Amino acid sequence: MFEGSFENRGVKAGMIGSLNEMAFSLVETLEVDEVVRRAVERTVELLGACGGDMYLLTEDGATLELIYASRGIVPSGETRMRVDEGLSGEALREGRAVSTGVSDYPLVRLKKYFLAACIKTAASVPVYS
Repeated sequence: MFEGSFENRGVKAGMIGSLNEMAFSLVETLEVDEVVRRAVERTVELLGACGGDMYLLTEDGATLELIYASRGIVPSGETRMRVDEGLSGEALREGRAVSTGVSDYPLVRLKKYFLAACIKTAASVPVYS
């Protein structure tokens, strides 16, 4: 009983430590582009993911615009999507983290790039300021 409890505490402490490291890394610069880059790269590293990206909701509230892509999974011509498409749009609409197997990825034009990169699962988390 106590072993699991101590193990869980260790995992939680490690996660908190990683989040603290990320926070310190992010406040080392005032350059927005660098903060975004560091946030995405560190998240990819912490999750052991093969890549990640960040989209920004445009002022009209109808479009998500790619502002940073890690590891080149999304091709350069695919920088915008409507909020009613893709996993990022789904996360935004639902207001929570979502994930799916790539075979069920909701945006066909991007799905082919994920499959080509041998990605099996995709996830998206909305971040609000």
